[in-house]
Amino acid sequence: MRHDDAKKALGFLRARNQDFQQSLRRLWPDRLEITVLLLLTFAIAYQLFVDPVVGMADNRDFARLMDPAGINYKSLVDYRETVFRFVETKFVIGEPSSHRYLASERPILGFAKFLNRLLSKDGGFDLQVLGFCHLVLYVGAIFIFLRAFRSRGRFSRLFVAGAVLLMCVDVKWVAYFNSFYCESSSLVFLFSTVGLALVCVDNERQGPTAWFLWLGYMGSAFLFWMAKSQNTAFAPCLALGAWYFFPQSSRPFLRVIGAAVIPVGIVWAFAVHAYGVTMGTNAQVVVAEEILPNSPTPAVDRQELGLEQGGAGLYRIAHFYARHPVRWLRMSQRQMKEAFGYIPHGNFTRASGFGPGTQSQAFNSWSELKKAYYPKNLTLLICLLTAYSILAGMKVRWLDEGRVARMRTLFGPVLALGCALEFMVTVTFEANGTAKHLFIFNVAVDLCLLLAALSLADAAMRLWRRRSEAALASDSR
Repeated sequence: MRHDDAKKALGFLRARNQDFQQSLRRLWPDRLEITVLLLLTFAIAYQLFVDPVVGMADNRDFARLMDPAGINYKSLVDYRETVFRFVETKFVIGEPSSHRYLASERPILGFAKFLNRLLSKDGGFDLQVLGFCHLVLYVGAIFIFLRAFRSRGRFSRLFVAGAVLLMCVDVKWVAYFNSFYCESSSLVFLFSTVGLALVCVDNERQGPTAWFLWLGYMGSAFLFWMAKSQNTAFAPCLALGAWYFFPQSSRPFLRVIGAAVIPVGIVWAFAVHAYGVTMGTNAQVVVAEEILPNSPTPAVDRQELGLEQGGAGLYRIAHFYARHPVRWLRMSQRQMKEAFGYIPHGNFTRASGFGPGTQSQAFNSWSELKKAYYPKNLTLLICLLTAYSILAGMKVRWLDEGRVARMRTLFGPVLALGCALEFMVTVTFEANGTAKHLFIFNVAVDLCLLLAALSLADAAMRLWRRRSEAALASDSR
């Protein structure tokens, strides 16, 4: 009997292993995905590595990553001549300084330093090595995103492929790759998190593959919120995904623990001051460049913010706007006008021959369309997101059949909720550089638009089929 039991257990394990291997093979790209990824890689590599190379000039934030990595400008003159105006690609490596900034960009920069050490001939650091690392991760994230639509119809897949080739090669996105900004890792892990979430939606939530996908989603979500502090605004949406994507288990408390990992992780990030180097600066900038310059009673605001007792923190700023909601709405409307623009920093090196602050006009069709036609009125944007959520609910109620179809439809409104929370957090606690701070909000709105277009097309197709079926049924009578 023991021998028979062992054979049965071995056979069961082999069957499970074969199912898992087949699931992994389905994760490899097909022809359409390979074509899109090759075109994407070529377009981005052309911008990052072919002269005149494209990047993003320093706005004095580079030090947050450069100092802990021991990377410095060659001279003070180089720093002063390039900040805001030119991209500097050649740096020297020295002794790292110690300050706490536990962003997701840190391990990426660490690997870039290792790779640079293998390639460098003079011992310096080449920023394009970091750009290469960003490109590799970005292509991988886009593949995950494309893979999430493989089970959809041919029209949907072609539409997503075209949208990716239009949006994801835009210079206003990829210029960050040749820089020390954390927007690069935010962009990469936003796409991987959304892609893995959509893959989980289509999965059956059982077996080794379900655990593999859920753990991948959780890891990507962690790297996304650790990229920049304002990304933690997506916490409710990420936790909701952790709950619904959790593999089926006979122990329900495990699902609760799995969903709780995200809020606990975010609390941990703030408790250990993971973003500590930015918190005090953000509060000072908001007070000095947003609240007081737009205040009808600066002296009263200074007293309310406690500036005479040591300065305002983020908590006091939140409390201040809670007491003055009209002030917050006016401030939000001002910042909304810049939400779909882009930062006016130089994209080229000094050796390129372009003037200070010149921005690349190649591969910028999508950003120019957005700048011209996306809403700049906060009320209008709120109405559009609300209407999208209502229409999605109607589709779920009357058109969608089955759990997968309903979750596909509802994913868009959940992402729209994340966009709204990201906007609220960013405009409340950030100032001076709205277009840069709202970069991920900007990209997430693009993804909402893509999902809304797919959902609308699916609804139209379902209505047409129902009408055709009703007409056939009527004729048969």
